[in-house]
Amino acid sequence: MLLLVGLAVLPLFAVVVYDSLRQRQESLAAAQRQAQELAETAALQQQLIFGHTQQILSSLAKTGELYTGKIQGKCAELGTEWLRRFPYYINFGLIAPDGTVLCSVVPFKGAVNLADRDYFRQARDSRDFAIGRYQTGRITGKPTVNAAYPLVSEGRLVYVAYLAIDLSWLNTLLSHIQLPPDSNVALIDNEGTVLAAYPPDTFNIGQSLPDFPRLRAAMALGPSSVTEWIDEAQIERATLLHALDSTSRGSTFLTLSTPKRRLYAEANRMLGQRLAWLGLALASVLAAAWLGSDVLILRKLRRLNAAILDFGQGDLSARTGLAPAADELGTLAKSFDHMAHRLQQQEEKLQQAITELGNVNRALHLLSAGNRTLLHAKEETALLQAMCRVAVEKGHYLMAWVAIARTTKAKPFFPWRTPASPSITCNGSASAGGITNSGKAP
Repeated sequence: MLLLVGLAVLPLFAVVVYDSLRQRQESLAAAQRQAQELAETAALQQQLIFGHTQQILSSLAKTGELYTGKIQGKCAELGTEWLRRFPYYINFGLIAPDGTVLCSVVPFKGAVNLADRDYFRQARDSRDFAIGRYQTGRITGKPTVNAAYPLVSEGRLVYVAYLAIDLSWLNTLLSHIQLPPDSNVALIDNEGTVLAAYPPDTFNIGQSLPDFPRLRAAMALGPSSVTEWIDEAQIERATLLHALDSTSRGSTFLTLSTPKRRLYAEANRMLGQRLAWLGLALASVLAAAWLGSDVLILRKLRRLNAAILDFGQGDLSARTGLAPAADELGTLAKSFDHMAHRLQQQEEKLQQAITELGNVNRALHLLSAGNRTLLHAKEETALLQAMCRVAVEKGHYLMAWVAIARTTKAKPFFPWRTPASPSITCNGSASAGGITNSGKAP
C-alpha cells in the first residue's frame, strides 16, 4: 500500500522538477533580455555620441582660421572648449595628409604619425566622416574610438581633424545596471579586447577576455547566444553574448557573465522549497497510510490470522471478534466466524451423540453382564456382591447400591423404609474389595 502511495505521488515530483526547469529557462531568458536591453541602450548612446561628433567635426570646414598657418592656437582653443563641454572627448587634433600629427590638445613629444589608423585612411580616401576601430591612443594612452573628418580647400585635402572619444561613458552606463552577485559585464571587440567592464576591477581594459576562445564560436551563431564554462576559480558560469553593432570598423559585443548558481538561484530556491513541502506532504501521507493500514487492515489481518491458527489447532471457540463491516476484510471475518460457529455446533452435537451412544452402550454391557450374573448366582449374598461388582466394573459407576426388592401388589418396595432388606453398597474400588454388606438401605 505504501508503494502505491509513493507511485501516486511520483507524478507530482515530476511536475515540480519540470516547473523548475521551466523557471531556469525563464531566468536565462530574463538575463538574455537584460543583456539585449543593455546592448541596445549602449548602441543608442554610441550613435548619439557619433552623430554629435560628426556635427562638431563637419562644422570645422567653416572655420577659416584652420586653413591658415595659425592652426596651433586655434586647435588648442577649439579642442579645449569641446573637451570641457563634453566629458566623453579626451583629445582633439589635426593630422596632415601624410599622417603626421600637426596639433593636439593633449601634449605629445616627438613626431607622431597616424597614417596607419583606419579612421584617418577612411576620412582621407573617402573625403567624408569616418569612425575608427576601438584602440589605445598613441597620445592619450587610453582606449578610445577616434572619429575623423577631412578639411578640404579648393579640392585639396588640407587636414584631417579628429576627436578621441573616451570609453569611460560605457563604464558609467554599465555601472547603472543591477547585476546578480559575482556577475560582470564587459564590452569587447571582435578580437576579444576588453573596451569597458563593470565592476571596473573585473578585467584589464585593453587586454583579451579570458573566455574569448569560447565566445568566438558563439559570435558566429548570431547576434545573441549563451555559452557555459568554468572559470579559474572552478565556478560554473553562463556568459550571455549580444552584438552591440556591426559596421565597417568591426563588430562590438556586450557580454554578461554570471555564476549559474546565481542565475538559477530563485529557481533552485523554489525547487528546494517545493520539494521540501512535497516531501513533508509525502511523509504525512505515508504515515497516515501506514497508520490507516495498521488500523484498518493489518490489525484485522492479525486478528483474523490468529483466529485461524487457533481454530486450526483445535480451539473451535476461536473467533475474530471483529465488528461487522462492509469491506472485504469485514466480510471475510464474518464468514469465518459464521463457519467456526457452525462447526462448533456440529462438533458439540457430535460429542453429545457420542456421549449418549456411550451411555446406551454401557447400559447394554451392564444389562448383559447382570443377566450372566443372575444365571450363575447360587446364593443371595454372592448375587448381591456380584451385581454390585458388575455395576462399578461394567457400568463404570463410581458407586453402586444393590438390594433385593421384596414387594407385593398391595405394598410397594421402599428401601429406606425396609431396613431389614438385604443390600450391598460398593464403589469404584469394588474389585479391590470395596464392598460393604450392611444389610440395610443406605
